[in-house]
Amino acid sequence: MSTPTTTTDPREPNNPPPTINPDLANERTNTPFNPINITNFIDGNDPNITARRRQLESWIIRDPSGIFSNEYNNYLHRTERHKRALAKFTRLVVSVYYI
Repeated sequence: MSTPTTTTDPREPNNPPPTINPDLANERTNTPFNPINITNFIDGNDPNITARRRQLESWIIRDPSGIFSNEYNNYLHRTERHKRALAKFTRLVVSVYYI
């Protein structure tokens, strides 16, 4: 397994993704607290944990199979939702341990 690398996070206030609503991006830049400090606190002030979590999130967001999409979950039967959850878990494990 490779060591996580630090990448620019589109969720950070000064780096909004291009598809974000401009009003929302403006509100995020005017927060009375530093989101990076909260992220570090949640991750136990360990930059490796933050980098690893962001890497996993990046894999999920950029996964070409589309398996992580929750677009139609409200219309699926419980059995189908369960099957999709298992498929998501399997895809994530394969991505983490074999790539």
